[in-house]
Amino acid sequence: MNVISSLIDHSLSGTLLLIECYNGKSISQYAYDSKDEEVILMPGTKFKIMSDPLVHPGGLCIIHLKEISDADEPQNLRSNDRSFYANKKKLQDSIEDINRFAKIAKAFRTYPNDHNLTKDESAAIYIYTMEMSDNSNIYQILNQILRLEDRLKVRPLFGYLKLLESATSKLPNFKGIVWRGIGKDVTKSCKKD
Repeated sequence: MNVISSLIDHSLSGTLLLIECYNGKSISQYAYDSKDEEVILMPGTKFKIMSDPLVHPGGLCIIHLKEISDADEPQNLRSNDRSFYANKKKLQDSIEDINRFAKIAKAFRTYPNDHNLTKDESAAIYIYTMEMSDNSNIYQILNQILRLEDRLKVRPLFGYLKLLESATSKLPNFKGIVWRGIGKDVTKSCKKD
């Protein structure tokens, strides 16, 4: 509740997501900012809106979500290459700063580590959590591409997603509540079943 009260006290506008997850993976040890407790939910994770959004007069909106199924997660990403650097070239058209981020991830990845992640798997998680120069994130770009109707544009991501999936499969599951803050109102894009 400290998260909510600190945001409400500052009258911030935006959205705070309360997410009940059962398939999250704690990635703090491998993240760009290792001081934060970070949990990764794989791209394509589906959620159900559990209640109407709570809207604070100051502009903060709180939405309660629950993870519903992992059945839609890609099972066969058709890539046997689990090298981040081999897949980097395929990502260059989709992610503008990928070369710079790959160099940073290579320098700061966690290896050796407690979960037997390879150097490339650790770098894949690290780069997933990095902030980009235009205040967007790799995960945002990946999710935008995964939502495209043109499925051919998703193909360049398969190798990286397979590497990320391989890395997170080695991490213990996180079951609990995850909070996610977003600096804008996203209630219009949420539909309650």
